[in-house]
Amino acid sequence: MEHLGPVSFNGLANAGLGVNIQGTVVGASERWDSKLRGFLYRKGEVTQLETLGGTMSDARAINARGQAVGGAWTVDDAAVHAALFYKGKVHDLGTLDDKDPYSISFAVDINEFGSAAGNAFRPGGPLHATLWIGGKIVDLSVKQMAGTLGGPDRNSYADGINDWGVASGGAQDKEGIYHAVIWRNGKIFDLGALPGDSQSFGRKINNAGEVCGSSGSNDTAVLFRHGSIVRLGDLGGGFTWCEDVGDQGHAVGLSVSSDGFAQAVLWRDEEEGLINLNTTIPTDPGLLLFFASRINWRGQIAAYGTRDFNSAIGFLLTPMECRED
Repeated sequence: MEHLGPVSFNGLANAGLGVNIQGTVVGASERWDSKLRGFLYRKGEVTQLETLGGTMSDARAINARGQAVGGAWTVDDAAVHAALFYKGKVHDLGTLDDKDPYSISFAVDINEFGSAAGNAFRPGGPLHATLWIGGKIVDLSVKQMAGTLGGPDRNSYADGINDWGVASGGAQDKEGIYHAVIWRNGKIFDLGALPGDSQSFGRKINNAGEVCGSSGSNDTAVLFRHGSIVRLGDLGGGFTWCEDVGDQGHAVGLSVSSDGFAQAVLWRDEEEGLINLNTTIPTDPGLLLFFASRINWRGQIAAYGTRDFNSAIGFLLTPMECRED
């Protein structure tokens, strides 16, 4: 287990430590002046990521080539733009209206081919699920690209993209209710919800097309798997959040235990159920891992922890190899 140092955690919907197959981790931490700055952690060394002329940046995902995506603030912190961080430089991925200095965009995932997924909106307008492919911005909410479930005035968001270019996320219907969806080959597909639930939310997607998410009021973690919806269970506290699913089908996230504390969890199959990651690390009475953010193909997990329930610490968990003598 590697200690990454202090990291920023601003709630489940606004957090994300990314990890690639080499075990390189990206995220964000607060500087001495309380400004948020993205970082890249590789083999014990931390590199601060640049901005687009403003004072802040944030990184959420990284691929095997070392391309990381997130957001960077523009001059005078007028707006945040989706950004690509690569080889020590930051590149502006653009917004839905580059002529408007206050137009907002943010990237949250990137695949191995450099295509990114995230969100963008114009001031006062709805949130649009967005892709950045080959230097171009693709607004998934417009009818020509895929559309939404409730029309162009409803919100949609993209949270993941796999190597096939399939994006995952959520979209509102005409009544404003969110549905977990994927966008594939120019079409939008509703992934449904558990019986009795009217809404659902999609998050990351793996290369098998499995989507991590939730059903109901965001308290029941599920895996949308090839037309079926698998409940991931809980640790007794009645709330579980699924954040990422790796290509091996293993999911990570958070579950509240019966004592009321959030615990970082791993799910590998229905028979085994949820694994509290705090039970898999060396004993440390003062440490609590509370949110597992990403998992790579090797099974390495980027996770948030805390020692004082105030500040967050980043960790990289690496599975131990068991050898037979």
